Amino acid sequence: MVRTVSVDAARWGRRADVEIYAGEPLHFAVENRAEGDEIVVTVAADHDSRPLLDTVLTEAGLLTDAVLAPVTEGAAHVLNIWRRGPDGLTLLVQGTLRRRRSVAPGSGAPDPGGDTGTGGDTGTGGDGGTGGDTGGGTAPLTLAGTPPAAATEGVPYLFVPVAAGGRAPLAFALAAGTLPQGMALDPATGALSGVPATAGSFAGLVLRVTDADGTEAALPAFTLVVAPAPATGLAAPANLFTAAETALETTAHVDLRENWQVANGRLECLDVSSNDVRLATGAAMVPGHAHLLLFDFDRSAGTVKAQLGGAGSTSGRTLTEPWQNFEYVPAAAATGAYLRASFNPSGFTGGWVDNVRLYDLATVDPHSVACDVVIVGGDSNSANATSQKFGTVAGDIGPEARETAFDPRIWYMPCLRASPTFSLTASARHVPQPCIEPVAATAAARMSRVHAVASRLVGWSAARGRPLLVMALGDPGSGLMNTEDWRRGSTVPVTGGRMWAEMVAMKAAMEALGPRHEIVGAVWSLGANDQFGGAYEVNHGPAYSQFFSDLRAHVADVPMVLWNIGSHLNSAGDGRSEAMRVFLRRFDQDSGDARALPRFRVVEPPAGHQLSTDQDPHYTAAGMQANGRAAGDALLALLPAG
Repeated sequence: MVRTVSVDAARWGRRADVEIYAGEPLHFAVENRAEGDEIVVTVAADHDSRPLLDTVLTEAGLLTDAVLAPVTEGAAHVLNIWRRGPDGLTLLVQGTLRRRRSVAPGSGAPDPGGDTGTGGDTGTGGDGGTGGDTGGGTAPLTLAGTPPAAATEGVPYLFVPVAAGGRAPLAFALAAGTLPQGMALDPATGALSGVPATAGSFAGLVLRVTDADGTEAALPAFTLVVAPAPATGLAAPANLFTAAETALETTAHVDLRENWQVANGRLECLDVSSNDVRLATGAAMVPGHAHLLLFDFDRSAGTVKAQLGGAGSTSGRTLTEPWQNFEYVPAAAATGAYLRASFNPSGFTGGWVDNVRLYDLATVDPHSVACDVVIVGGDSNSANATSQKFGTVAGDIGPEARETAFDPRIWYMPCLRASPTFSLTASARHVPQPCIEPVAATAAARMSRVHAVASRLVGWSAARGRPLLVMALGDPGSGLMNTEDWRRGSTVPVTGGRMWAEMVAMKAAMEALGPRHEIVGAVWSLGANDQFGGAYEVNHGPAYSQFFSDLRAHVADVPMVLWNIGSHLNSAGDGRSEAMRVFLRRFDQDSGDARALPRFRVVEPPAGHQLSTDQDPHYTAAGMQANGRAAGDALLALLPAG
């Protein structure tokens, strides 16, 4: 028996409770589907779990037993049927799907579903189950469907053939031809999917299915033409809320829940209950896509959680300080087709939220999209360890100190050598996340140069069709002499070679993400911790030259920029700082010195902005960002045009 579920693509909010026998296919009869729209079927164990089945219906509308195999027999599962069109996802039908543990109906067992297939005459699910009993025996094995002949480099591709008949289990294979790099065939479902990494024409592709008796069926040979990525570059993901919604010029999307009000151009918590405020997105978010919620907030007391919800929910961090004004939901944690953003208060006295933005990061996520990669490494002046602190006590800085606007195309990998996580920024060692200061090179909430450097380079990468990923490798107190943290093969106890090993480990973690990331440049801050006297050429020259040589030989042969130590610095008052500045300038490609390196610039930090006295090598938040922009501009000038 083939059970049919009726779906009207022009209506939403209907219900269907479907029961089939294990071994039966399931047919979806779709009406009123607009040209170009896709019908997507998802099945999950519950509302909070990642879908066991997530497939786009073909014109035939048939899900075979092999496709349904991930759905556990006997248990009721959450069934959702979506329309995916230009305006995003719309939930058409929701309900349950149960695959009964039994023999097929053709063997004489009773019909499990009766008229429950789609809700009977309740008006919420359409017609009941249809289709006739095919009788005993095994139907001939067939394979149907027409694979899309066009794909685009860097854009996800999906085709699922429809197999019917034969004796389970079915096994799918590519009988002829070669798939583009980045694509694969699922032997259990026949799904042809992936992100094509190479443009070109791939002819003679043949999909074949084989049943348990060795009977075969195949689709006609086809050619897949992968077009190059658009030359217009990588656009930044758009805010899922309209500008008017973000500015609260319109509030139709807001559910105040009797605990919030719109006043003074923002969402203000009345603190009369624990009810959250909910902001509907208008279309369901895509499960399995990373998302970022960005907003402004403050309070006199208490905390707030920023969450995604409406079809399950994300956990959300407990936010206590205004600079923690973001919530990153990695792809693996985005298990639901969420319908809203919400802010959940706890003793949120005097609390308010404003300027709410939401981004789908699927097109820029380094876990699935190839990125340009820049190393920002060295001592504390390349990290977030010693500048002004983000916080709420006197002398601290808040989110207004960020001079670099958020760009969803900029990501970074935290170093966190001494601590594997940093909860205040929701960071984990070597796990990419969207770039917002303070970055977690170390477990500290201070301004770094990372975002400012990246802001000067993201346009160059976007023109190449790629996001930008920064390896944030700054470590306080590190250098090439004495501690020898950055020296390859150093035998100094504890610290020797420690940061070199960390860099190698981070590069391995970056490569293990999957996409073909490419290191394109590096920016270094070294020298402040290596001021032991003035004879730097004799004592330091070989070690510094060897370090830059090792970088190009063992990490990446790329253009590099070195921050000089600041012009304000006069350590010990004996001239050693000026001697260090002169020594470091020798490496600049235009210095005319024997130690000059090609594709290498030494940048003098802009004057001023020192954190304290002329004995302190560190910078204010404004200084860190000014220095970052200067280095970013210098590296950009070294990168190839176009």
